[in-house]
Amino acid sequence: MRTPKAARANKEKESSAESSCVCKQENHEHTAANDENDKELSKMSIKEKNTIENALELLYQKIPKEISREVEAEKRARTVVISGIKEPAEGLRPTERSRDLKSKVHEILDALDIDCNISDVFRIGKSNGNRPRLVKL
Repeated sequence: MRTPKAARANKEKESSAESSCVCKQENHEHTAANDENDKELSKMSIKEKNTIENALELLYQKIPKEISREVEAEKRARTVVISGIKEPAEGLRPTERSRDLKSKVHEILDALDIDCNISDVFRIGKSNGNRPRLVKL
């Protein structure tokens, strides 16, 4: 008669053997695929290998640039620039200037009956007494 401890140890051995068998089978399939790829690679000439390596390197370098271009284009598509909004009065504190600008932008959006969630509002460029700066949303 087996003790519970011995039975548990036997089950663990069987389970370990089964998982080891599955891992060996998966590893064998992976190794077989690698061997086939290695055979194909060995059939290629040095010129073909270099050409493929160069093409892969160029693609590897191009992917991050393309992604950043797409992200930048997406940001630009959602950007609005408004001109002609009067500058706030001199002497206002920064928070008051920001509040003034946001209220003016909201008035314009309400007049145009545009419902949107504005994440950021700021003026572009240096202050010039002759004309108001552009406002970017």
